[in-house]
Amino acid sequence: MNAVGGIAKFNNLGLSGGGAVLQLDKVRNYLSSHFILVENIDLSQYNANSSWQPIGTVENAFTGSFDGQRHTISGLKINLPDTRGVGLFSSISGNARISNIGLVDAKVTGFSNTGTLVGIMQGGTVTDAYAQGKVTGKCSFTYSGGLVGSVGQGATVSRSFANTQVDGTMSVGGLVGANSEYPTLQWQTAP
Repeated sequence: MNAVGGIAKFNNLGLSGGGAVLQLDKVRNYLSSHFILVENIDLSQYNANSSWQPIGTVENAFTGSFDGQRHTISGLKINLPDTRGVGLFSSISGNARISNIGLVDAKVTGFSNTGTLVGIMQGGTVTDAYAQGKVTGKCSFTYSGGLVGSVGQGATVSRSFANTQVDGTMSVGGLVGANSEYPTLQWQTAP
């Protein structure tokens, strides 16, 4: 990653072993850091024979910032049908900020609290984000959403949308699966 002014910018710097994809994978090692995406990322080849592992965990959430600068991440595939908190980011909390990012052709399966971008928002903000694809929750109380699985108190989702097929049995939503403890939701339809 190329650190500029305390913010890590990741792009294809000519690094062997995957460039921007490898760098995105390393975000999980810096959960309180700040990141800027400077190009589109295609995960379809990365995921050809495996499942993306969500960034962070429910117990060790992402608390930094991730600014996609209106770039997209395409081909995200996650198949973790026995895992809670599934998405590009498993969980975010505190003052975490995810913004200006699009997920295209995402296919995400989890046990519960499943979304394309974030599984569980224990806090933090998602702004100007969108997703296209499919989300599946396998649990009887799935909390599956097209963008975010569940949103808790103090968390905010704004100016975001999802054009996804969402499958589950309870607390299933096109944008957010479950809203608990008075979150702030301010969203719009697709521009």
